[in-house]
Amino acid sequence: MIHALKDENREVRWNAIIALGKIGDPKTVDPLIETLNEDLKGEDVEMQLIEIETLGKIGDSKAIDPLIEALNDENGYVQIQAESSLVKLGKTEYLDPLILSLKDEFENYRASAANALGDIGDPKSVDPLIEALKDEDKNVRWYAVIALGKIGDPRAVDPLIEALKDEDDEMRLKAVEALGKIGDSRAIDPLIYMMQNDRSWDVQNQSIWALGEIGDTRAIDSLTLVAQDEKMYSLQEMAAEAIDKIKRFEPVDTKVTPTNAEKTYTSEESPNAEKSPLSISIAAIPLIVAVLLMNSRRNRL
Repeated sequence: MIHALKDENREVRWNAIIALGKIGDPKTVDPLIETLNEDLKGEDVEMQLIEIETLGKIGDSKAIDPLIEALNDENGYVQIQAESSLVKLGKTEYLDPLILSLKDEFENYRASAANALGDIGDPKSVDPLIEALKDEDKNVRWYAVIALGKIGDPRAVDPLIEALKDEDDEMRLKAVEALGKIGDSRAIDPLIYMMQNDRSWDVQNQSIWALGEIGDTRAIDSLTLVAQDEKMYSLQEMAAEAIDKIKRFEPVDTKVTPTNAEKTYTSEESPNAEKSPLSISIAAIPLIVAVLLMNSRRNRL
């Protein structure tokens, strides 16, 4: 695999770098550094970016110096990717320059920075990313929404709910997805509204998914209406699955009270009468039903 880094075919080299990143063997770091240093002299920015990203994934400290050197590259994308990889290697001092890139004059650099911050997932970047939701460039806002969903910080919930008003269908779609990943119940009512009223089928469908992910029982009634509405037939199955998911994760009250105390005899029987081996505790019935439903669900999957 390492020999493929020197192959004349660009696609072969590209695939080799991807594969080495997935393997994550520190023994591949030196050959990757050598390849990066050579490629930084050329003009293949995409190859430079994937090499820098891979060094960050492997996480070996030997890559720190070459990555710092890459910060001096004249290409802003290379600088941003180098900062991202350095942060992943524990050089947290490069997080602040990456955050500052959200204010760069070039919108593509701002978008690239937002994407990198989402991959890093540091909570320190949440507030700057929230601010980036107001960026005039759609791509910057789009990557900021995705990044906030990846980080999963509750501070982003209200700004993401506001992003549901965006005119762009893709933006609303990603905002819904982010809210589902964060899983905060504050999003229930806005997501129900999106499920029922958004003009985009994809947004409606994703809203149902998000409601299932959050798991709040307040969504069941609205999801049931969709599941039973023949006019929304294309969403019925998704709504039914979301309902099932919410109910499966609903907490079960296992406390025994005087009103549900175990009783296996009839009014005609004596409390001391011998119990039939087939008699079932009344209190145990809900739990048994739940187990049967879960087993049935697994069999269908």
